[in-house]
Amino acid sequence: MRDLYLKYHNDARSRLAKGKVRDLNRRLGPAKNIYKLSWSCELEKIAKELAQGCGYDFTRHRSYGQNRETFYGSYGVTTFDVKKHIKQALDKWWGKVKNSYVHRDNKYDPSLFEFSNMAHYKNTELGCAHVICADPSFSKLQVLCVYKRLGYMSNSIMWRNGKYCRVNSDCTIFPNSRCEDGLCVRPKEQADSGASQICGSNGVMTDAVRNDFLDMHNFYRSVVATGRAVDKIDKRAPKAAAMPKLKYSCELEQSATYHAGFCQFSHSQGNNVGENLYIVYTPGFDKRVIAEMVRCTLPSILL
Repeated sequence: MRDLYLKYHNDARSRLAKGKVRDLNRRLGPAKNIYKLSWSCELEKIAKELAQGCGYDFTRHRSYGQNRETFYGSYGVTTFDVKKHIKQALDKWWGKVKNSYVHRDNKYDPSLFEFSNMAHYKNTELGCAHVICADPSFSKLQVLCVYKRLGYMSNSIMWRNGKYCRVNSDCTIFPNSRCEDGLCVRPKEQADSGASQICGSNGVMTDAVRNDFLDMHNFYRSVVATGRAVDKIDKRAPKAAAMPKLKYSCELEQSATYHAGFCQFSHSQGNNVGENLYIVYTPGFDKRVIAEMVRCTLPSILL
């Protein structure tokens, strides 16, 4: 079943990248930097947990995208055609786009709730599960998929129009990505061990998160320096000369941690350093996903 979930998603994302998907009004795409999804056993475990009871509680694990579909049978029924219902759920979620109008800038719209999770170009992992639940009146089968990135965020861009990837260097979202059938493939991410040795433990940061922040900054600086940064009309920006590589500063981390503790979306006063701010209102948000979102504070020319 894992192969069914994964193949459906990636085939659909490949069609979107190549401009072969339509909404009610027009053909969408083509799109650049759409990433191929890989299977996450961790997200599968979360999907199984969320599906227990076949309810619709979206208050748990809110930092991940969630798609749910419930099918009903007669009381006492314990067997469902699971494969058929999974396909029906996936068709329904992806099919939302055929009955909607996508904004010209490809921004999320509530009518595209499930579709946005499936299509979001920066999503790289998913995990799905199905559960059969007994009920006093009828039996239920719930199909549930969990996505590493939220697609349904207000004003978020589901994808960027442009040329889909042909060569590895066309993939400019994550370092060391490669191109495969119009989709970009992100290298497998190492798990966060929780170690904090670079700057010692401050109760918030780990070395994995520090390296995520640093690697993403230096990767995007490399994209600019080598002339691979592309604007919204697919025009390459000029190369940059003598752009230095960043290194991690524990002193600046301490300053950032102190100011972030006030939870105010404003710059600190009097410390004479540059600051980029980003805020989310979801409790328990995955810190490594937040680190990846550093790109949201960078110019759209890099996206």
